[in-house]
Amino acid sequence: MGKAVKSPWAGKKQVVEQHAIKRLAVLKAAAHAFNERGYYQTSLDDLAETLNVTKPTLYYYIKNKEEILYECKKIALETMTAAMAEAEQQGHNGLERVLAILHAYADCILDDFGMCLVLLNDSGLNPEIRVKLKELERHLNRQGCKYIEQGIADGSILARDSKMIRYFIVGAINWIPHWYRDSGKLSREQIIERFLVYARNVMVTPPLAAVVPDAKPAPPKARTRKSKSSI
Repeated sequence: MGKAVKSPWAGKKQVVEQHAIKRLAVLKAAAHAFNERGYYQTSLDDLAETLNVTKPTLYYYIKNKEEILYECKKIALETMTAAMAEAEQQGHNGLERVLAILHAYADCILDDFGMCLVLLNDSGLNPEIRVKLKELERHLNRQGCKYIEQGIADGSILARDSKMIRYFIVGAINWIPHWYRDSGKLSREQIIERFLVYARNVMVTPPLAAVVPDAKPAPPKARTRKSKSSI
């Protein structure tokens, strides 16, 4: 018998892998375009042109813009969840683990998918999809508070209000995508490292009451009117 002829068509596994690779390329291009131009200012025609494909080809990988936005945000949250889970294994106390988690979070927030999460609101998504995203966000928030509270318990974090600490630090980090540029003076890693220094300073500062006593200022003394001297 002659040698078997190898099929020129890819097997099912290869087809699935290629589809996933190309779909991710579509999502990455969309995330970058959304961040640069805005969600509503970017059309599927724009994406097709960027990827050098026809618009009908895009529909082989995505249904519509709403699905793209959801997938971009979902990928960002899942990437953050995985990165933060790995960061949880680092450090010897709550403070060190929080800083490792913040580093992972900041690094994720500065890629195209992470920027989508911060820069684009959910108004373009239907309520059911928004609920799914909110649940992923709540999971991240719970993890953040968990290790801040652990640091308070083991004494490595001196500040006492875990929720306010998280709001303050994460709020500052979330603002980075609004002004960060690759061409800036500081590299991405330098910016993250500086923010971590500031975050650490906030967490190792004693409770506010110990710094600013909770006492009402004394009322000003009444000024007495001097009588004019007689000549």
